[in-house]
Amino acid sequence: MKLTDIYSKIISEEPYNDMDVFFANYESFEEIPLVSRYSRLKLLKDELSGSGASSFLTGLAVFLLNTLRLLEVSRSESVFFAVTFTDFEGLEEQGTLIPNIFIYPKPASVGFFGKITRK
Repeated sequence: MKLTDIYSKIISEEPYNDMDVFFANYESFEEIPLVSRYSRLKLLKDELSGSGASSFLTGLAVFLLNTLRLLEVSRSESVFFAVTFTDFEGLEEQGTLIPNIFIYPKPASVGFFGKITRK
């Protein structure tokens, strides 16, 4: 299978197929998983091993993060983005770790960043 086919089949079924979802007016934070249904992992798991699927999704998350930062600048938006991992039960059940794109309005993220960096 071609790499572009894998990306297309994963992304076409997810809300972030429309990148505007990352720039919606969120009052607080939001986390959007790269794969929102375990049934969609089958394609990746058929093509790659569990750890290979996790690595593929992590690479996709980093690609999306870089794309979002470019879009943020070009749109003069003010949003904080990060990659998070929260579904460790899914890792045990499915054998694949699914990253999320974390979204936080930048004016509010100043206080958030201070909270997470305090010792």
